[in-house]
Amino acid sequence: VLATSIAETSITIDGVRVVIDSGLSRLPRYEPASGLTRLETVRVSKASADQRAGRAGRTQAGVAIRLWRAEQTAALPAFTPPEILEADLSGLLLDCAAFGVADPAGLAFLDPPPAPALNEARALLRALDAIDEAGRLTDAGASMRKLALPVRLAHMVAEAAKGGHAFEAAMLSVLLTERGLGGDGADLERRLMRFRGERSPRATAAKQLAERLARQAGGAKGSEAAAAGLLLVHAWPDRVAKARGERGRFVLANGSGAMLD
Repeated sequence: VLATSIAETSITIDGVRVVIDSGLSRLPRYEPASGLTRLETVRVSKASADQRAGRAGRTQAGVAIRLWRAEQTAALPAFTPPEILEADLSGLLLDCAAFGVADPAGLAFLDPPPAPALNEARALLRALDAIDEAGRLTDAGASMRKLALPVRLAHMVAEAAKGGHAFEAAMLSVLLTERGLGGDGADLERRLMRFRGERSPRATAAKQLAERLARQAGGAKGSEAAAAGLLLVHAWPDRVAKARGERGRFVLANGSGAMLD
């Protein structure tokens, strides 16, 4: 078994005698700059390494091979940080609003979410009209919650559906959440064009996912193409920018500055 996070679960597989542990783990990290959660490769914790080693020798003698020096084990963190301390909490707040909980801070969490992260998530949902001033779910929020997407992308697809562009928005959402589709360039319009023409099994599965998302949003496949930029405005209204004099310098709608080379 080449250890991944699945090797940390309490599973017993007959015949497993050797576990090879890279000492690495892929954990979700929220990027405020992009508004998306990405998987980041980090060193495992001691607890995770012990769990991985425990998959070997469950039913017979076994060995765990760790691909790092023994003295490095002492430098590993004791435990993996709870995901709620690192993640984007906008989805959590949207679910809470759907269940009538306006302030999640009053819930009995094992690890209470950071107050700044809750405030940031609440401000985002208000900006996307997903909740009202009292924290109650709006009709727009209910439409977003039907889609298995980050709230920004869910808002984009839901809004695009109103203009008949649900499928194009869903294709763009899949492109943003699945690395490598349509290439790795920064020009999303070109990546979207290449993605439309890809015929690999992965691309086909991604397009089928986009079709399902479009149907869930109330749209249909084959709608007239829309520019990626016009769709992305619905996901990142706070990132809309205008030039502020010097070439390549911009001011965003949220008041922050931006620069392009």
